[in-house]
Amino acid sequence: MDVPNAFVVTCTIYSALGVLSILKSFHHEARPFFIMDLTPTKCWLEYGNPSGHSLTSMSLYLAMWDLLCRNYNADKKTRICTLILTLFVVFAIAFSRIYHGLHTYNQIVLGWGLGVGVYWLFCHVAYDRLTKYVSETYKYSIKELAWNRGAQIFYCFYGIAIFNFLFGEMIHP
Repeated sequence: MDVPNAFVVTCTIYSALGVLSILKSFHHEARPFFIMDLTPTKCWLEYGNPSGHSLTSMSLYLAMWDLLCRNYNADKKTRICTLILTLFVVFAIAFSRIYHGLHTYNQIVLGWGLGVGVYWLFCHVAYDRLTKYVSETYKYSIKELAWNRGAQIFYCFYGIAIFNFLFGEMIHP
């Protein structure tokens, strides 16, 4: 995969993780733990809505699928077969989260919906602009690369995530 497409995939997954962090703190929906013999492991203190595995797997795997199909000029049959395989993996991940009692159906579905939204944003709405930006980085100064509209949005979300990490437990113990 070339550098501009790798940048799009990186933006997709890190944005999905940022959305996940903010929304888990916003929703405050606990994990189900309705199975009697289930002993929670390391994630029992975290909130469950939306499902992080569903959100990140949907956004990352769809982005990888789409960009690899574009890169290799896949025909329609190949695109459909690989999409079915990609969605099978995503559904298997979600099923495992439900099977182990770590998420409810609504948490999984919300994660899928947000994952598709993040994928669509970076691979269809902002794709041309991101790849053009990365392809032309040699034209810009360090100041222009570090302080532009996209960087400012990133800094805002990153600041919210850091604030949430540092003070989230004080606000919502």
